[in-house]
Amino acid sequence: MLRTTLSVSGEKVAKMVTYLASSVLIARVVGPEIFGQYSTLVAVAIIFTSISAMGLNALLVKEFLQAPSVERVLTNVIILRLQAACVAATLMIPTIVFGLGFKLLPSAIIALVLPIAIFQVLDSMFESRLEMGQVLKYKTIAYISGLGIKVATVLVWPDLVPLLFAHVAEMLLILFGATIYTAKAGVYFKPVLADWRYRWGLVQKGFPLLLSSGAVLLYMKIDLPMIMAFAGAQEAGVYSVATRLCEALFILSLPIIVGVFPTLQRLYVEDRGRFEKCVGKVFTLLACCGVVTYIVASVAAESLVSALYGVEYAQSVDVIRIFLLSLPIIFVGDLLSRWLIITDNLSLSFYRHILGLLVNVGLNYLLIPLYGGVGAASASVAGYTSAVIVLPILNGRARKFFNFMRFR
Repeated sequence: MLRTTLSVSGEKVAKMVTYLASSVLIARVVGPEIFGQYSTLVAVAIIFTSISAMGLNALLVKEFLQAPSVERVLTNVIILRLQAACVAATLMIPTIVFGLGFKLLPSAIIALVLPIAIFQVLDSMFESRLEMGQVLKYKTIAYISGLGIKVATVLVWPDLVPLLFAHVAEMLLILFGATIYTAKAGVYFKPVLADWRYRWGLVQKGFPLLLSSGAVLLYMKIDLPMIMAFAGAQEAGVYSVATRLCEALFILSLPIIVGVFPTLQRLYVEDRGRFEKCVGKVFTLLACCGVVTYIVASVAAESLVSALYGVEYAQSVDVIRIFLLSLPIIFVGDLLSRWLIITDNLSLSFYRHILGLLVNVGLNYLLIPLYGGVGAASASVAGYTSAVIVLPILNGRARKFFNFMRFR
């Protein structure tokens, strides 16, 4: 378990570091407008990749564990994902062209990410075998190689289309690595095992989770496309710089959450009183960490943006200082997510993300035309607050998350 946790954490850190490094160079070389276009297209690709996953990512580990034939699951899920990717691409390209005003070529290039994302199926297979170390290996190699490709591309040909090809190349490297390691594990794609009835059953199982995961991704990624639509590429570039830096701080709660999760699971079964006291202590620790991180990062924001991205992105400092107000809430939200799992209240996870999405999107419509990225950051803070604080106050089952307050 510890090895799996370390592998997952290592993969996230490798991705964060390489993506931050590439974003710094790309943003400085191409300027806010092209960087805003690039970041927006990547954000849209992430949203539609989630749609093409059909909610199966959350089910596959269990499916691989329970199925008598791993290759049967692998074959049918890959076929299903490729079919869904084709459908999603037919929706994604017109959305980008007519909704966001991009040309057909960059829209078609970024759509290539959808079928390539079948490597997520292979990730789930390794997770079911407790071999996340393999995922760490091939993804770290791909992230570092992808960083090199992006650096070379932006230095030789600093334009949108080459940057998108570089992004697609990085995704292909992940798929190639996943395929090689899957073959080494002795597992292969076998068309003879294709079964449409089994695939239809997977679609039915995954649909409720598709709604939930879709709400989460829209909730997290909708800001950038909306800024692009309402305020333009320049503002999207400034906002993207701010969110990249802030998102690097969001994972700081991960070591605390991962470390305390087994203890919370045990206490919930053994002693509910001690469980609630432990929840209270972790809540306080995370909230304090979030406040301290906010203060330090807010003070350092201006110097950090100037040093990393340059004066062209000076406006992102205001966005950062507002966006970082959500840090304590996001840290506590990580605890709430684990609490919902432990207490078997997973349906509330969907409701809270829907609430956050509605608040975020509604305020984006009102605030982005008036205040640009600052308005979007304010909408995000309101959305996080609604999902983490407001829903648990309004909902009777979720309100039990705050039971620890009785012990203070």
